[in-house]
Amino acid sequence: MIKVTTKTEPQQKLHPLVARVVDEFRDVFPDKLPNTIPPPRGIEFDLTMKPDARPQHRPPFRLSKVVAGSLDTFVDDLLQKGWIELSNSDCVSNIFGVPKRSDGGQMLSRREWLPTAMPDTPIRWVLDYRHVNSQCIVPKIPLPNIEVLFDRMHGYRVSTKIDLASGYHQMLVMPSARKYTAFRTHRDVYEWVVASMGMAGMPGIWSRLMRRMFDKFDFVVEYMDDICVFSRTIEEHSDHLRSVCTVLRTEKLYARPSKCSFGVDSVNFLGHTISKDGLHVDQSKVRAIEKWPEPQSSKDVMSFVGLASY
Repeated sequence: MIKVTTKTEPQQKLHPLVARVVDEFRDVFPDKLPNTIPPPRGIEFDLTMKPDARPQHRPPFRLSKVVAGSLDTFVDDLLQKGWIELSNSDCVSNIFGVPKRSDGGQMLSRREWLPTAMPDTPIRWVLDYRHVNSQCIVPKIPLPNIEVLFDRMHGYRVSTKIDLASGYHQMLVMPSARKYTAFRTHRDVYEWVVASMGMAGMPGIWSRLMRRMFDKFDFVVEYMDDICVFSRTIEEHSDHLRSVCTVLRTEKLYARPSKCSFGVDSVNFLGHTISKDGLHVDQSKVRAIEKWPEPQSSKDVMSFVGLASY
């Protein structure tokens, strides 16, 4: 029985039939995304601007030396992968950093972080596409209905959840739309070759790609970059999992093994735990609410209400 390292369980023991499939498709579950550009799949990210759209060229934010150095490292990595390229666009957005959550789940506030910008604090880079999004025509592509997804998974005994790594980065941007993805740093202006977070219409286009690949299977549900495979027996599940992995390999899509769960009797999906016994609220979400610190501002209150409502 082989073992797979996951985020929640350092060594997840797999049933031999499931382990055989995972081992067969090791290329689908790399430790990190390959430094390559995804292939064209017939569904790529595109933007259609309004007839009266007005481009905006925003100046870069002021950054501390430590934060600027971290941004340089981030940009250099994207350039090396071929995911971004230099741009001459007249429609340029800003990029800024926020501190990532710690391993314990605590978020350092920007008010605490910005004055010091501690070099050991991981940074998540965010693109401010609000102006671009306000100037484009968003395609009315529906997202999956979550309740329908839960209904489809009801009563099954074996599940696998596959988390696609940096999902949007695994989709190309149409060449004609790349200039609208441009962002500016203190060094230069760049535009995306692969899709990025924050662009209007991206969730719907990504969902369209997922549906095209997996709607032929009645044992798969997908929501954004999460794919769930469900079966009644472990023997059936190994066949189902092999079918899904074959599609991922053919389409050159890659998953994060650290965030996947293979051949389990319960799976966390969209904030709920799903098993043969039914649907339950994910207890980690309940614990997060119980341990939530007392709000100190209206923004803190909004964050808490958002989590509690979800």
